[in-house]
Amino acid sequence: MSHTPGPWTLATSCSWRRIVTLHGLLPVCVPTVERDGHPDLNVSEDDARLLVAAPLLLAALREVLATVKATNALPGTVADFEKKMDRIRAASKQAHAAIAAATEPSA
Repeated sequence: MSHTPGPWTLATSCSWRRIVTLHGLLPVCVPTVERDGHPDLNVSEDDARLLVAAPLLLAALREVLATVKATNALPGTVADFEKKMDRIRAASKQAHAAIAAATEPSA
């Protein structure tokens, strides 16, 4: 299984907000009311995992961008550059772990 291909967008109408593919062709996360009257979300397991991983992915991306910006702004030695590359590699590893957690089936 895999998540719904993007890009996604937030759609609104009346009081229902939902996440759909950009052109609204596929629902990603849609609110529902169950027969017992309780609210719920209609979302696949893969899409839910990806939504949960989004903050970790954003943090990793911000770390990469900050490191690249620092690398471009400051002249330094090869050792300085390697330290910055280590930060990028660590952030990349975190992003890959978040993606794996979001897309692998739960145990």
